[in-house]
Amino acid sequence: MESDKQNNSFDIVSCLPSEIVTNIFNRLDGKDILAASEVSTKWRNFIAESSHCLRKITLNLRQMILSNVKNPLYILTNNPRSYESIFAPGVNFCKKSKVAIIMSTSTRWKNIKIESSEFHARLDYSDFFSRVEETLEDLRMKMVKVKDHSYSKLVRDMKFSKLTILQAYDVEHFFYENVFVNLTTLRQLLLRDRRLKASSKDAIVQLLRRNNDLKVLELSDSCFTDVMETQNIINGIQFKLEKLIIGGDFYDSFNYFKNLRNNFVRFLSSQKHTLTSLVFHSWMGLSVLKYVYQLPNLKFLCIKNVDRINELIDWTYVTLPKSNSLERVTLIDFPGSLELMKTFATATANANFNVTFNPYAKFDQRIEILYRIRRIFGKSLNLKFTNWY
Repeated sequence: MESDKQNNSFDIVSCLPSEIVTNIFNRLDGKDILAASEVSTKWRNFIAESSHCLRKITLNLRQMILSNVKNPLYILTNNPRSYESIFAPGVNFCKKSKVAIIMSTSTRWKNIKIESSEFHARLDYSDFFSRVEETLEDLRMKMVKVKDHSYSKLVRDMKFSKLTILQAYDVEHFFYENVFVNLTTLRQLLLRDRRLKASSKDAIVQLLRRNNDLKVLELSDSCFTDVMETQNIINGIQFKLEKLIIGGDFYDSFNYFKNLRNNFVRFLSSQKHTLTSLVFHSWMGLSVLKYVYQLPNLKFLCIKNVDRINELIDWTYVTLPKSNSLERVTLIDFPGSLELMKTFATATANANFNVTFNPYAKFDQRIEILYRIRRIFGKSLNLKFTNWY
């Protein structure tokens, strides 16, 4: 009877192509993929031997820590795999024992994402990152705090010799000054912080000057205004950017700080031969916009919060330099100004325009604006509205 059951058993992993099985496993979360590895020897071996499968799996550290079931930790510790990605949302890293157990189950952590989490002290994050410094390639942190600000706790220097992507949104200044201080291999650097300390600003400036292979850079809020105000900001910078993202209250800053505007134009000038994509989160001022339209290799321009621009500028009398390189222009929160659209369209007649309406605009207003623009420009303007309905 037992032999009949074994003969009649059906194993889908054995019947399907490995690509399909991998696709199935990739749709499972961390707990489910661990549970799947316990179904049978064949399933366990497939997961363990499939680097492609493991690369796509992101373990949820919070689920592992808070789980009332002991199986996830048991499976991790007794069946270590070469997992590469882990996500830590809302994790209290004071629970060092469980964190240490989970992180020790793989020696190939390459991608780590931490959000809305807290380390108890500087020694805690030093211990955490020391486990991954030799393998980490992509680190993304958002709203990560340190409870104990005492400097008496010793932290060791970390190299992160393989880290190419760093995202730090609203993190404690300790990370700029301790964890990120020795980075030299970055290709993407994404920084956003509302309030920077002077020591953090200096650390970011040095970070820019040490990473010569940087291709993508985001500086938002205080990370833009404070860093770009640095005297001789371009001195020592060797990288050549392909994409630049700028955020913050651009217009107000330019009203009060001429030095900021001049430094930024000089910075753009140093990148003009390689820069192909530029994103502004808010209005940058006409003088900067006119310079942007003269960048020789810029192919994509995105301006957000366009509704503010219409309140500040009378576009009837504005003329932008003609750009022969721009292929796509995206205007977000478009207020419906025909004069604004004429100004941009005249300067970039061959570009494709992607326009997003202000979300507060009513449906009938959007239809009327769309009709008026089509009536004036006809088919001569390559225009697409993404939320006209």
